[in-house]
Amino acid sequence: MKGFGCRLVRRPGSAQAYLLTWLLGSLLELQGDLDGAIQAYERAIRHNAWSVPAMQAISTILRAKDQFGMAIDYLRTILKIDSANGEVWGSLGTAISSPVKLVPDLLTCPR
Repeated sequence: MKGFGCRLVRRPGSAQAYLLTWLLGSLLELQGDLDGAIQAYERAIRHNAWSVPAMQAISTILRAKDQFGMAIDYLRTILKIDSANGEVWGSLGTAISSPVKLVPDLLTCPR
């Protein structure tokens, strides 16, 4: 289960619920339903607040939708959990160096 970001299991069945909702998000993402995928990944995070894979998936979708401010929020949350994650540091740098027209999104991000 570690490969799917299961660090903390709080109630019986939550690991299975997390895995199913994470897989649903992956399926919806493959089908091109990005909004549905985000919702599924958010449900997965409700089952496992430490789910780095779900947060990474959401941030990737948000960056694809040019919602860099929200993507940066997820990336910063991941870094609070795993500060040595080089992939996330790279994604954060890419999101921050997004086009200048998106600077207002960056200014609204909590520091």
